[in-house]
Amino acid sequence: MKDMIFRRNIDQLEDIFLRQFEQEGDRLLYRKHGRGAPIPVSAEEKEQFRLQYRKASVRMIWGASASAILAIVLGVLVAPKFIDEGPGIIVICFVMIGGIAVLGLRNSTSPARALVRRTPVGSELSKDEWQSKHFSTISWPSLASIFLISTVVCIGLLTGSEFQEWPDYLWVFGSGMLSIFGARALWLKYRLSRRPN
Repeated sequence: MKDMIFRRNIDQLEDIFLRQFEQEGDRLLYRKHGRGAPIPVSAEEKEQFRLQYRKASVRMIWGASASAILAIVLGVLVAPKFIDEGPGIIVICFVMIGGIAVLGLRNSTSPARALVRRTPVGSELSKDEWQSKHFSTISWPSLASIFLISTVVCIGLLTGSEFQEWPDYLWVFGSGMLSIFGARALWLKYRLSRRPN
């Protein structure tokens, strides 16, 4: 039941996690973050890592959601102005996102800790090799959508906001940074796609 509620989110996280494993001939290799030195693993080990990651991700998402709800309830009881009129909700959301990022990174690198004593069979990928591999899994429409939507939102906020409170600046900054990252990702994918193999 717990797994069903966040099924789509967990499936997406799991798909990203499994990109660290790759088949090379008759060998199955693990690369930390998809870039590290290749370490041979068995199909059984990969499945075990997948199950461990899935369980850890379920606990992480439920824990973060429960913590956020508890923080909001306590905030309403103890400091209602901080929640209703102040930056309470935004602060809680940022803390929750930060916690998920830290725990998510730890969960995704758990195979590296388990395989630390195992000898790699090659060297880690260069920056260009990793970028080529990374952007080959992301479609043009996805990158274009991120760039266009964030740019439209940023322009809309710049032209329509009165900038009387700090959240106005925060939203503009966030959408602007996302637009810049989207433009950079599009440029990198274009440059790498034109590079001869």
